[in-house]
Amino acid sequence: MPIAQGSADEHVARWTRILNESRVPYRKNWPGFLFRHEEVGNASRIIRSGQLLARSEAVNYTDVAAADIICTTNRAHSFARLYFRPMSPTQFRIEGIRRPAEVWHGAHAPVLVMFAFDAASVLAAQGTNFSDGNMQSPDSSQGDDELFFSGIDFRDVYHVGSFTQEHRERIVRSRCAEVLAASPLTLAGKLRAIICRSPAERTYLLDLIGAEAALSWGRLIVSHTEPGIFENKWAYVETVDVSSLGMRIKFHPRQDGDVCDIAVRILNGADQVWHGMKAGASMSVVWNVNTELAPGSYRCEIKVDGSLAYSAVHLIDELPF
Repeated sequence: MPIAQGSADEHVARWTRILNESRVPYRKNWPGFLFRHEEVGNASRIIRSGQLLARSEAVNYTDVAAADIICTTNRAHSFARLYFRPMSPTQFRIEGIRRPAEVWHGAHAPVLVMFAFDAASVLAAQGTNFSDGNMQSPDSSQGDDELFFSGIDFRDVYHVGSFTQEHRERIVRSRCAEVLAASPLTLAGKLRAIICRSPAERTYLLDLIGAEAALSWGRLIVSHTEPGIFENKWAYVETVDVSSLGMRIKFHPRQDGDVCDIAVRILNGADQVWHGMKAGASMSVVWNVNTELAPGSYRCEIKVDGSLAYSAVHLIDELPF
């Protein structure tokens, strides 16, 4: 039996107030939403289909979960799985462009997109279950009623910052608490935002979903560069500007300042122009690709350390004078 709508509304209001008064106030926006992170290609498929599917129903999706962990149990595989918060331990392990030695258990999402669903309506929906930890962990419990929901320790679920070794297991477990919605979870009426790390990654996602889907969903696709949604520890593309003089690209650097290999490809039909460079902490400075481009349509691709970080079509028009 689902929790009452009033209980869901009260949860959102109470924890919004508590987190707004905390030392990390950006968390005040978390209780009103439920979150699902997805690799950019998967995100485009979800948007075009208009629904979020359970693992057991999804086909032709790139699996960015650790295979040796996801196969431990299938008890949550028939649900559309969401988190109470962004920046979960799972997201921490997979987000961002990493080199092979930095990839955790084969799980890797170079470009990550965050879906934000309306919490109150999903929490009180028929068929919604909850867990007090990651459902792939055997010590996590699952329930669907008021008693179970009221027993979840949301102070730990919404916890940020460091902790002592004594409290590590409890807090990490709680940060992974899930909302298990009935599948399929329809986006219409429940999805509130599709969040990208940067304007460039927003353009990349819009290019992937195509013009028709962009008419329906483009207004919900936003870029969020402030703390509170993404880890932002790894390199990614912030902005891309293309003109007849070439490209101007701004990168977000790796947090450790390490050097990255950058490759840029500009395609116009069969013609290709390649540019390559290495960049470290100075990646935050705008980089110019000085190549004269005649009016026309160009696909611009950027790879960082071998991972595709950006791809979109840019149109250069004739000057009106």
